[in-house]
Amino acid sequence: MASVVAEIAPELDPHALITGGGSVKGNVVSAAKSALSPAQWGQFVPGHPIAGTERSGPDAAFATLFVDHRVILTPIKEDVPEMVARAVDLWHSVGAIVEQMDTTVLIEPGDLATGDADGNIVITLGARP
Repeated sequence: MASVVAEIAPELDPHALITGGGSVKGNVVSAAKSALSPAQWGQFVPGHPIAGTERSGPDAAFATLFVDHRVILTPIKEDVPEMVARAVDLWHSVGAIVEQMDTTVLIEPGDLATGDADGNIVITLGARP
């Protein structure tokens, strides 16, 4: 992922929304942080769709994949408010139910944040010393 972000960064329009539709965010956020300029970093709105089937990858996609499924946006503090609004609009345009999660609530390594079958956020805390 880092190589893709690094490759597209020099060509990005200053008004482009940068977001993703995959299920893994930690490595995507790290790749974006290292490859994007400070201005581009403000265009990046991480999101996590809670949708799909047991299959993964582009071949598993279908037209109504996100309809009536939640997408959790996790804006970063540097995000330009217009970009967050555009990300919300983008996800609404494909039928998703958009929620936002405050990224100031830190989840430690060993914790797991995911959705249950009803789309509620579930946080499982790992053991702490």
